[in-house]
Amino acid sequence: MVTVPVVVVALLTVPVVVVSVVVVGVAVLIVSVAVVIVSVPIPLAVARISIRGASCRVFHRVS
Repeated sequence: MVTVPVVVVALLTVPVVVVSVVVVGVAVLIVSVAVVIVSVPIPLAVARISIRGASCRVFHRVS
């Protein structure tokens, strides 16, 4: 009756592995979404500032 403990151990380890994989996947998703949320406004702000500066220079030259 060696197979019974092996089956029990396998049945116990499978959910643990699945849960750990799911937790790691969710954590990676959360981190990637947070990185995107943090990193997206920075280039947008830089672009806005540069566009404003360029438009101000153009208007000053025209006037």
